[in-house]
Formats: sequence, C-alpha cells, structure tokens
Amino acid sequence: MWWQWRPGRQPTTIRARIQLLVVACVVPAWLLAVGVSYLAYERERDAVVSATVQTARSMTQGVERELATSIAVLQALGTSSRIDDNDLRRFQERAVQTLRFSGGDNILLVDTELRVLVSAITPFGEPLPPLRHDRFPQVMATGQPAVSDFFVGQVSKRGQVAVAVPVMRGGKAVGRLEMLFSPSRFAQILERQGLPEGWTAAVIDHQGVIVARNRNAEQFVGKPTAGMVLDQLRQRAEGSFQGRTQDGIDVMGCFSRSGTYGWAVVIGVPETSSTASCGAR
Repeated sequence: MWWQWRPGRQPTTIRARIQLLVVACVVPAWLLAVGVSYLAYERERDAVVSATVQTARSMTQGVERELATSIAVLQALGTSSRIDDNDLRRFQERAVQTLRFSGGDNILLVDTELRVLVSAITPFGEPLPPLRHDRFPQVMATGQPAVSDFFVGQVSKRGQVAVAVPVMRGGKAVGRLEMLFSPSRFAQILERQGLPEGWTAAVIDHQGVIVARNRNAEQFVGKPTAGMVLDQLRQRAEGSFQGRTQDGIDVMGCFSRSGTYGWAVVIGVPETSSTASCGAR
C-alpha cells in the first residue's frame, strides 16, 4: 500500500490521511460548484444580452415610426391643390398648420431647380435662399421618399435631420417637400425607455453619425460613432459585443439596425453592473 512505511521515509500519520481524504472529497465538490456557477453566469449573461437587444430593437422601431410618420404627413400635404394652383400663400398656411401638429421644425417646398418656394417658418414673401447642397438627389429622380443623415442646417446652423417626399403630378415629380427636425426628437425616444442610470444609448444614422445620445449629448451628437460599433452595424442587423464607449466606459454593447432606413440604436451596459458582463454573440 502507498502508505506503508519505507526506509528513510516518515510513516503517514492518521491526520495526514484524513486531510488527504478531505481534499479528495472537497475538491470535486468545489469544481462542481464552480461549474454550476459558471453555467448560471452564462445563462444570466445570455438573458441580459437577449433582453437588451430586444430593448434596442424596440427603440429602433420607435425611430422607424417617427421617420415613417413624418413621411406620411408630407405625402398627404403633397396632394394639396394649392400647389397645382400655384397659390403658395395658402399652401404655406396649410404647411404651418401641418407643422404645428407634426412635431417638426420646418417644412419646405422645393422645386426641381432646388429653389425653396415655401418655408413654414419664414414669413410669406421674404426671399428664401436656394439649397446649396442637395440632400435628396434621388427623391425626384426615383419618385420615392428618403431620409437624410445628420447634417448642419444651412440657415439654422444647428444639427438637423430631414425626410423628403416627391410632389407627383401625372406620374412625374414636379418638386418635393422636406420636413426638418432636431435630434431632440430622437433623444425623447431614448428618454422614454427609462434605461437604468449609467447605461448609454445612442441613435446612429445610416452613415454612422450619432444623432441622439442619452448621456453627454452635447459632446457626441453629430460626431461619428466608435469604429468598433460601426463595424458591428455593417456586419449584422442585431447582436452584441464587448467594447468601450467614447467616454471611456467598458460596456456590453447591444444593438439593432433598421432594415428600412439603415439607422440603429446601440445600448451600452457598464461592465461594472452586476448583470453587465457579456461576451460577443
């Protein structure tokens, strides 16, 4: 037997045998406990990822609804007979009423030469500068509505987003309508979600620019999102990753991207949170 006395070796004491027996019993139990804890952690991590991606998806759908509603409002306005009659004064009155209930910042009627014929926030008759940059070259060419990315307004000098629809007559675009609104419209979507304190959420446009952010918005809105985030958005419509926010917080990032407009919502859960650690999915 291995515990028999041999010359030059001290005999194993009963206490030592007991200690070895205890180790032999405890170590497997400890390993089992570690394994069970790890599996529980994995399940919790997967649950957090799934729930957070679902939240990002819900918020992305909210962004889609805001954009789609604005497009629908313009399409209805574009049927006004005041355009056909060239009664721009009366059309502006209609645009002002529409703007009041749409939540937008301005509505423009633009002709095929990019001349602004009507601005809902400019007194009728005042000269209106033509658009220097055509944000929607495809709208009148294709006859389809479009959504801009983040831009700085030509007149307002503030960050804005716009949607545009063609004004169709006889199957041909004779102009277009644009609705402009500020990023605060999308910040409200983030605020309504009521995310826990310390979580970071952002609305990202098709080009990867931050349109709205629930934390330090004044510092990051209008700037490109982190390269890691942009890579994730280009690779897949939904998922999660481990990364770091632009203000230096290690997070579990979960995101969902709109298949209609290409915009996305990204949520960062700090890894210091008790439920935040998560691996890539």
